[in-house]
Parts: sequence; C-alpha cells; structure tokens
Amino acid sequence: MAGYVGFQPRYAKYNFASEPYTFTNSTTMIPETFNTISASATRYEFCILGGFLGDNLGGFFHIDYYFGVGVGYRKLDISSTDATFNYSNYSFDDNGDKRFDPDRWNKIYVPVRFGFRIGINLF
Repeated sequence: MAGYVGFQPRYAKYNFASEPYTFTNSTTMIPETFNTISASATRYEFCILGGFLGDNLGGFFHIDYYFGVGVGYRKLDISSTDATFNYSNYSFDDNGDKRFDPDRWNKIYVPVRFGFRIGINLF
C-alpha cells in the first residue's frame, strides 16, 4: 500500500427550474406570489485529501480509501421576469420549500470527504 496526499478543487453550477414562488414582503408582511422565479447556485470548494492505495492485491484487486477536509463557499443568484421583484425586499417563509432560504446561501462552510473503493484489475 502506498500513501498519497493531494488537492481537490471543485466548481459546480446548478440551475433551478423556473417556477412560481411565494415570498413575504419585508415592509408590508404580506405574502406575494411571483410567477417565474429563476435561480442558480454556484459552489466553490478546495480540499486536501490523503489516503492509501493498494494496487494488485492478490493479483486482481485494488483498494483505495481516503479522507479530506477543506473550505467551500456557495452562493445563490435569484431573479424574476416580474419587474417588481427584488429579492432583498422579501423575507423567506420557513414553512415552505427551503431551497431559496437565505440562511443556506452565501456562506463559507467546511466540506469533509471520505471514501472507500474496491475494484477489479482487468488488464
């Protein structure tokens, strides 16, 4: 078995399907439904991984297990085709769908990765 250490940068962009959504107006406290909400989420991560790799165990198998920790940042970009919509003027209703909850987005977090793989060497 051989040990290894490496870096794992990650970038991901998710586009949510456009759909009607209800927000609460922060000024009037009245729920308002907007017909088309478009959102996209972007995630950036950088991890340091370390592990062990055993190759040709018994002549046919390999095994790999690893552990990693790093730092990440995720942000949400939200818009609407409705000209009166401004996301900063509305609060999120915690009773509904939590995808657009501002407590989940624009945050720094700590990703932790671990894994175990077993494979068969064909060649």
